[in-house]
This record gives sequence, C-alpha cells and structure tokens, in this order.
Amino acid sequence: MLDGSGTTLDEVWLSEPLPGDDALALALEDVAVGTELRPGARLAEFSIEWVVLEGPENALDEALVAQLDLAPLPLDPDARVFHNAEALPLAGTRDLPWDKVGVGYEGEATDSSVPISVNYDDGWSPDAAEVSWFVEISGAEGSAGHAAPALFVYLSIATIAVFVVSLGLVLVGRLRS
Repeated sequence: MLDGSGTTLDEVWLSEPLPGDDALALALEDVAVGTELRPGARLAEFSIEWVVLEGPENALDEALVAQLDLAPLPLDPDARVFHNAEALPLAGTRDLPWDKVGVGYEGEATDSSVPISVNYDDGWSPDAAEVSWFVEISGAEGSAGHAAPALFVYLSIATIAVFVVSLGLVLVGRLRS
C-alpha cells in the first residue's frame, strides 16, 4: 500500500506480499465480483479515499455500478473516479487524525492506542502492536516513528563510504597520470 502524499523506497521497492496486501487483495476481489455492495466501507480500513479506474471498461466497472457508498465524480474524461467518504485516516482515528511527519506520524496525545494503516513490523514505536494486519501504537506521546533495522542503516553508511573512497581513488589516479 502506498501513501499518496509521497512514496518511500520501501513502498516503491515491493517486497513479498504481507498480511495487509493479502487482505486488500481479498477485499478487491470481493468488490470486483460484485459481492460487496458497500466497497467504500470495505476499503475504509485500508485508508483508501479515491478509486480511479483507467483504460477500457472491465468487471470492476460493472461491479461499481451497483455499489452504494462510493461517489462517482466526473473529474477526468478518460478515467472513472470515485470518492470514498468513509475512508479512515492513514494514522489516528476520524476524531483524532494524525499527520505524516518524516517517517512517522504526529497528532494529539491520547490515552488510547492509535491505529496506523500500514503493515506491521518491529520498527514502529512506541509500544507497537500488531492488530489484524496493521499497527497500533501508544498514543501517549502524540507521535509514532519507524526505525529501519540496524543492518539497513549500516549498509547505507557503507555504500556512502565506498562511494567516497572510490571518488578519492579516481581523483588520485587522475592526479598521477
């Protein structure tokens, strides 16, 4: 799943499907075959606010004709655009949404846990827990962050170091010739 405000490397470089990806695929299959009359409610937990269909009409177009909660909007003559008013915020709740800040989220501190609609992994803090497929963190601090595994950080630093050393060797070689 991608955050529409900007993608990160881990969102662009797709990994093997995670539980959230599998849950979304199942939801989309149900919508596409027409068994889901309220696709907006079904897609809300994934924080999907917009559905855009491009290209020739297909089975999903037929399924969305009979749906009850996605509002069709004529924004583009070449695409079919639907707005999902039921979409949950990516982080927080409808009453207390949190904003994306760097690699985390910030919002009003709360005594309850705060859901974040991303696949769970151990890098989330503070006090991250896996609920279904997504992350819930403690809302006491009013912020949540994600830290990459130490190996990834060290590999990034090593890549920069190798680049600087290589550049230095090129310069030394050019000076000697």
